[in-house]
Amino acid sequence: ALDWIDEYGDLLGNGYISYWRRNTVNGLENQCWKDSPDSISYHDGRIPRPPRATCELQGYAYDAKIRGARLARQFWNDPAYADRLEREAAELKQRFNRDFWIPDKEYYALALDPDGNPVDALASNMGHLLWSGIVEPARAKAVTQHLLSPAMFSGWGVRTLANTEARYNPVGYHVGTVWPFDNSIIAWGL
Repeated sequence: ALDWIDEYGDLLGNGYISYWRRNTVNGLENQCWKDSPDSISYHDGRIPRPPRATCELQGYAYDAKIRGARLARQFWNDPAYADRLEREAAELKQRFNRDFWIPDKEYYALALDPDGNPVDALASNMGHLLWSGIVEPARAKAVTQHLLSPAMFSGWGVRTLANTEARYNPVGYHVGTVWPFDNSIIAWGL
């Protein structure tokens, strides 16, 4: 799995896990936790072309490298591999916080498009980042404030997409509904 992250997950060679569907007949357009075709969009509602690198996938990769390093050090008796994974995780965290952070909005981009531009919709995916540990500590408060803001928090939980976004629909599959799976990871991170 750790080799897959670097060998196969990095479709663009930019150090990020990206996806695109190979089966254009009935393959899923989105292959992150939000698999609906309209779930990854810009603030204005446009859909980015693939491949897409969603933010939470980078957090999962970071977490995998950190946990893999612990396994390598404690159980596999491979401190060199552990050191390498920790170095790669630290580099990923630094790159991620540079490329995904949207300074004027003070939140993480939902994704990067194939040109490396932020897909700027305010979405729940960034809540998974708190759980993964990839968030810079100085940014955790801003992320938390967005997640618990009236735009994101419905009273029942964190919406998958903020009610300020063009594609927002309170009963849409991944464009405004509240998902227990999503909220459990967000709560764990909080």
